[in-house]
Amino acid sequence: MAANKDLFRKAWGKFPSGVAIITTQDDNGKVHAMTANGVLSVSLEPLLNLLSVGHHALTMGYLQKSGRYGMSLLAQEQQDISVYYSKKPQDRVPPEPARFVKQGGSYKVDGALAYFDCKVVVTHSEGDHVLFIAQVEDIEVNDGMPLIFFETKYHRLPPVVPAVQAPSR
Repeated sequence: MAANKDLFRKAWGKFPSGVAIITTQDDNGKVHAMTANGVLSVSLEPLLNLLSVGHHALTMGYLQKSGRYGMSLLAQEQQDISVYYSKKPQDRVPPEPARFVKQGGSYKVDGALAYFDCKVVVTHSEGDHVLFIAQVEDIEVNDGMPLIFFETKYHRLPPVVPAVQAPSR
Protein backbone atom coordinates (compact mmCIF):
# COMPACT_ATOMS: atom_id res chain seq x y z
CA MET A 1 0.00 0.00 0.00
CA ALA A 2 1.35 3.45 -0.89
CA ALA A 3 2.59 5.48 2.07
CA ASN A 4 0.50 8.46 3.14
CA LYS A 5 -0.01 10.58 6.27
CA ASP A 6 -3.09 8.73 7.54
CA LEU A 7 -1.55 5.29 7.08
CA PHE A 8 1.71 6.51 8.66
CA ARG A 9 -0.20 7.74 11.75
CA LYS A 10 -2.19 4.47 11.92
CA ALA A 11 0.95 2.34 11.66
CA TRP A 12 2.71 4.29 14.44
CA GLY A 13 -0.44 3.93 16.54
CA LYS A 14 0.42 0.22 16.71
CA PHE A 15 3.53 1.11 18.72
CA PRO A 16 2.62 1.61 22.38
CA SER A 17 4.39 4.45 24.13
CA GLY A 18 4.51 6.07 27.49
CA VAL A 19 3.23 9.61 28.00
CA ALA A 20 5.37 12.58 29.01
CA ILE A 21 4.66 16.13 30.06
CA ILE A 22 7.21 18.61 28.76
CA THR A 23 7.67 21.77 30.79
CA THR A 24 9.47 24.98 29.93
CA GLN A 25 8.94 28.64 30.76
CA ASP A 26 6.82 31.10 28.81
CA ASP A 27 7.73 34.72 28.07
CA ASN A 28 6.56 35.76 31.58
CA GLY A 29 8.61 33.09 33.40
CA LYS A 30 5.54 30.94 34.13
CA VAL A 31 5.49 27.17 33.59
CA HIS A 32 4.25 26.16 30.15
CA ALA A 33 3.46 22.48 29.59
CA MET A 34 2.50 20.14 26.76
CA THR A 35 1.80 16.42 26.42
CA ALA A 36 4.28 14.44 24.30
CA ASN A 37 5.03 10.88 23.34
CA GLY A 38 7.71 11.81 20.75
CA VAL A 39 10.50 11.35 23.29
CA LEU A 40 13.40 8.93 23.61
CA SER A 41 16.77 8.33 25.16
CA VAL A 42 19.71 8.98 22.85
CA SER A 43 22.93 8.30 24.76
CA LEU A 44 24.34 7.11 28.08
CA GLU A 45 27.66 8.96 27.66
CA PRO A 46 26.81 11.77 27.80
CA LEU A 47 23.26 11.40 29.11
CA LEU A 48 21.06 12.68 26.25
CA ASN A 49 17.30 12.74 25.62
CA LEU A 50 15.40 13.70 22.48
CA LEU A 51 12.13 15.60 22.21
CA SER A 52 10.21 16.08 18.95
CA VAL A 53 7.97 19.19 18.73
CA GLY A 54 5.83 20.36 15.81
CA HIS A 55 6.85 23.64 14.18
CA HIS A 56 3.47 25.20 14.92
CA ALA A 57 3.29 24.18 18.60
CA LEU A 58 3.23 27.10 21.03
CA THR A 59 5.89 25.25 23.02
CA MET A 60 8.35 25.58 20.12
CA GLY A 61 9.18 29.26 20.70
CA TYR A 62 9.43 28.84 24.47
CA LEU A 63 11.87 25.94 24.10
CA GLN A 64 14.00 27.87 21.65
CA LYS A 65 14.18 30.86 24.03
CA SER A 66 14.75 28.98 27.28
CA GLY A 67 17.03 26.22 25.98
CA ARG A 68 15.70 23.94 28.74
CA TYR A 69 12.89 21.53 29.37
CA GLY A 70 11.65 19.17 32.02
CA MET A 71 10.38 15.77 30.94
CA SER A 72 8.01 14.05 33.38
CA LEU A 73 6.99 10.48 32.54
CA LEU A 74 3.42 10.03 33.75
CA ALA A 75 2.00 7.37 36.05
CA GLN A 76 -1.25 5.65 35.08
CA GLU A 77 -3.17 7.75 37.62
CA GLN A 78 -2.15 10.93 35.76
CA GLN A 79 -4.24 10.53 32.59
CA ASP A 80 -6.17 13.73 33.38
CA ILE A 81 -2.90 15.66 33.30
CA SER A 82 -2.04 14.23 29.87
CA VAL A 83 -5.48 15.07 28.47
CA TYR A 84 -5.37 18.63 29.84
CA TYR A 85 -1.95 19.46 28.36
CA SER A 86 -2.71 17.79 25.03
CA LYS A 87 -5.11 20.69 24.32
CA LYS A 88 -4.22 24.18 23.16
CA PRO A 89 -4.02 26.61 26.11
CA GLN A 90 -7.20 28.43 25.03
CA ASP A 91 -9.12 25.11 25.01
CA ARG A 92 -8.09 24.00 28.51
CA VAL A 93 -10.82 24.13 31.14
CA PRO A 94 -9.65 24.97 34.69
CA PRO A 95 -8.71 23.80 37.19
CA GLU A 96 -5.22 22.84 36.11
CA PRO A 97 -4.73 19.18 37.18
CA ALA A 98 -0.94 19.22 37.63
CA ARG A 99 1.20 20.62 40.40
CA PHE A 100 4.63 21.64 39.13
CA VAL A 101 7.72 21.58 41.33
CA LYS A 102 11.03 23.22 40.42
CA GLN A 103 13.84 20.66 40.33
CA GLY A 104 17.18 21.54 38.81
CA GLY A 105 16.71 24.12 36.08
CA SER A 106 13.22 22.98 35.05
CA TYR A 107 9.86 21.93 36.48
CA LYS A 108 8.52 18.42 37.11
CA VAL A 109 4.99 17.12 37.45
CA ASP A 110 4.53 16.20 41.10
CA GLY A 111 3.97 12.45 41.37
CA ALA A 112 5.42 11.52 37.96
CA LEU A 113 7.13 8.13 37.55
CA ALA A 114 10.35 9.72 36.36
CA TYR A 115 11.69 13.20 35.68
CA PHE A 116 14.57 14.51 33.58
CA ASP A 117 15.89 18.08 33.79
CA CYS A 118 17.27 18.77 30.32
CA LYS A 119 19.50 21.45 28.79
CA VAL A 120 19.23 21.63 24.99
CA VAL A 121 22.57 21.04 23.26
CA VAL A 122 21.46 20.84 19.62
CA THR A 123 18.32 21.19 17.53
CA HIS A 124 17.56 19.73 14.14
CA SER A 125 14.63 20.79 11.95
CA GLU A 126 13.20 17.98 9.85
CA GLY A 127 9.85 17.85 8.09
CA ASP A 128 7.14 19.46 10.23
CA HIS A 129 9.01 18.98 13.54
CA VAL A 130 12.13 20.13 15.36
CA LEU A 131 14.20 17.62 17.30
CA PHE A 132 15.62 18.94 20.57
CA ILE A 133 18.55 16.89 21.84
CA ALA A 134 19.34 17.74 25.43
CA GLN A 135 21.84 16.81 28.10
CA VAL A 136 20.19 15.41 31.22
CA GLU A 137 21.35 17.30 34.32
CA ASP A 138 19.01 15.89 36.99
CA ILE A 139 16.91 12.70 37.28
CA GLU A 140 14.26 11.48 39.70
CA VAL A 141 12.71 7.99 39.64
CA ASN A 142 9.60 6.90 41.58
CA ASP A 143 7.62 3.68 41.93
CA GLY A 144 4.38 3.06 40.07
CA MET A 145 2.88 1.91 36.78
CA PRO A 146 3.14 3.92 33.53
CA LEU A 147 0.38 5.59 31.56
CA ILE A 148 0.34 3.91 28.13
CA PHE A 149 -0.83 5.36 24.80
CA PHE A 150 -1.78 2.84 22.07
CA GLU A 151 -4.03 3.17 18.99
CA THR A 152 -4.94 6.76 19.99
CA LYS A 153 -6.26 5.65 23.39
CA TYR A 154 -4.93 5.54 26.94
CA HIS A 155 -4.29 2.16 28.51
CA ARG A 156 -3.10 0.74 31.79
CA LEU A 157 -0.91 -2.26 32.32
CA PRO A 158 -2.53 -5.01 34.37
CA PRO A 159 -1.31 -5.34 37.96
CA VAL A 160 1.78 -7.45 38.39
CA VAL A 161 0.83 -10.76 40.00
CA PRO A 162 3.60 -12.61 41.82
CA ALA A 163 4.34 -16.04 40.44
CA VAL A 164 2.92 -18.89 42.50
CA GLN A 165 5.40 -21.57 43.34
CA ALA A 166 4.31 -25.18 43.31
CA PRO A 167 4.26 -26.75 46.79
CA SER A 168 7.30 -28.84 47.55
CA ARG A 169 6.74 -32.56 48.18
